[in-house]
Amino acid sequence: MKTIFQIFSRDVKRLSHNFVAVIVIIGISIIPALYAWFNIAANFDPYSNTSGIKVAVSNKDKGYNSSFITLNAGEEIIQNLQKDSQLGWTFTDENTAINGVRSGKYYSAIIIPEDFSSNMASILSGEIQSPKIQYYVNEKKNAIAPKITNTGADTLQTQVNSTFSEIVARTISDTLNSTADNLSRNTGSLSGSITTALQETQQNLLDYQTAIQDFQLLCENANENVDSQRQVLVEARTVLSSGKEAVSNTQSLLKDSRSATASLTGTLGASVEQSSSLLGRLSQTSSSALSQLESGSMSAAGKAENILASVQSLLDINQECINLLEQLNSSLPIPLDSIDTLLEEFSAQAERQQGILDNLTETCLAVETTAQTSKETREKLSSLASEGQSKIEELHSTLQENLSPQLNNTLDNFNLTAGNLTGILTASETSLNSLPAVLDEMQDSLASISEAMADTSQVLASAKEHLEKIETEITTASSSELYQKLLSALTSDPEQTSAFMSSPVQLEKKTYYEIDTYGSAMAAFYTNLAIWVGGIVLIAILKFEVKPEKGQPRISPTAAYFGRYLLFMAIGLLQAFIICLGDLYLIHIQCQAPVLFVFAGLVCSFIYVNIIYALSITWKHIGKAMAVLLLVIQIPGSAGSYPIEVTPAFFQYLHPFLPFTYGVNAMRETIGGIYQNAYAQNLLHLLCFLPIALFIGLILRKPLLSLNSFFDRRLSETHLM
Repeated sequence: MKTIFQIFSRDVKRLSHNFVAVIVIIGISIIPALYAWFNIAANFDPYSNTSGIKVAVSNKDKGYNSSFITLNAGEEIIQNLQKDSQLGWTFTDENTAINGVRSGKYYSAIIIPEDFSSNMASILSGEIQSPKIQYYVNEKKNAIAPKITNTGADTLQTQVNSTFSEIVARTISDTLNSTADNLSRNTGSLSGSITTALQETQQNLLDYQTAIQDFQLLCENANENVDSQRQVLVEARTVLSSGKEAVSNTQSLLKDSRSATASLTGTLGASVEQSSSLLGRLSQTSSSALSQLESGSMSAAGKAENILASVQSLLDINQECINLLEQLNSSLPIPLDSIDTLLEEFSAQAERQQGILDNLTETCLAVETTAQTSKETREKLSSLASEGQSKIEELHSTLQENLSPQLNNTLDNFNLTAGNLTGILTASETSLNSLPAVLDEMQDSLASISEAMADTSQVLASAKEHLEKIETEITTASSSELYQKLLSALTSDPEQTSAFMSSPVQLEKKTYYEIDTYGSAMAAFYTNLAIWVGGIVLIAILKFEVKPEKGQPRISPTAAYFGRYLLFMAIGLLQAFIICLGDLYLIHIQCQAPVLFVFAGLVCSFIYVNIIYALSITWKHIGKAMAVLLLVIQIPGSAGSYPIEVTPAFFQYLHPFLPFTYGVNAMRETIGGIYQNAYAQNLLHLLCFLPIALFIGLILRKPLLSLNSFFDRRLSETHLM
């Protein structure tokens, strides 16, 4: 141990007593610091100076105009870029912009085509054409500049999308506000109109129900009248039977009179008078029966016509209700299913009532036909009776003059008249026999009508109940909470809505261990790099061999190793101390723990110099090359500038085995903020490389001493190495 310190003391004295050596030591102590300082200062805040990166912009957009929206996206882009200072936006024409990119005058160029706005607005026409911005970039001029301009182009694209969304959202919001105002203004009048229509419909339904009740009462009276007509028919049949019997008796009497013509002269007057009397009674009886039949038929026909008029009135009222309900349903904002159901029920009732009307019409025609037949029969019978009486009177007056020939002729005519009368009475009886079927059909029709009217009355009651419910809902709708929420939603602020649509998601950024400048973030890497470079400078300037003074005993390899290492270590620590202090107080990097930052730099220097010294003293020139190679590998493999995850797999594999990995991470903890014991862990991992360096310098070096001596002799023979 004494020998080691003697060697170190001797080396310090030799250097301190040599002015040139002092200058050299000062130089090799400061030069590595300059390497770190220049790199940190050059990259201290590069993104604040991007305004010098020239980007050409050419706007050819012609804009877009329609009744719905007015858009000039190209002009909007130019105005926004004129306010932006992040890049050196230069506004020119298309040819100048493209040629400038080719020549290197501009790093990139952005061309806005003529149809840019119209393509953006194509979403309104349904034929969507994606708008495109032409972007030209010169990647030969610089490696980083295209990345910056690409970011600017992406930002521009995002800004255009945001602006378009904002314009569309503002237009839609204005339209919704106008709609809400109209809705709020018209709701009262619309609600009043609908309520009035509902009330009118309800009143019509009430009138309809009243008409149905009157019609049902009329049907009951008609039924009673039909029953009385049945009794009249029975009496008419009796009268016709009596008339037929009287005619038969008359015919028998005429037959007896013809056979007793010889004695007719004496009794003819009495017989003629008896025949005239009998014929008068027959005419009176038949006329009375036929008059009753005619009166009953006419009464039935009149009542049937009243029923027809009532049914037609019901059909008209029913159609009016259908028209009102259709108008009501069409006036509502949303047609109601309940009104559609009522319309279907009213239509079904109308079809049934039309069928009943057709049946009643046929029945009424049949009754009128019967009445007309009875009238014609009565008139013919009266005419025949009058004619018979006239001939009997004529016979009585001429009896004395032309008794026998005229009597026979008269009896023949009278017999013919009696035969015709018998035919007429038989036809009347046939007509009377058909009337019961007509009356039965009429009663069935009246029963169907009564049943249909009862169903219609139930439907009207249900319709009235539904309409009352609808009126209540419409009355309360305008004051409902849902309606107020709808108006509130439609009357939003257009500016606020457009701002939300253009950027619906706000990024709430929370940064841990914030580092204010890029230079501060890179300081750990450049500082470690400078410390390693300082170690390489030492092995390039200082010698490794330790020769004993005259008269001193031979120095052991171990003592020589540590004796000269103390000098390397001392200068290396000085280099690290200068580098770290310059970072803090000359470059003014951000640092949360300055003392620990300097301490980490000293530990890094201690380990790095150990490794470089061990490699160089063990393998001489090959060791020096190995130190440089290790530096080259550690630049990408330590994740100093880029995340290790983006590097090739080879460097990802080496990453945990490189000293820089832990030296850089330890300094980063002091710059951004220390997380738990991460700082100490990184330094402990870094110290693990010390035994490796000592093993190389002390153990592997001994068997290589002879080989190294051989290489030194052969290289010296070249007089170049």
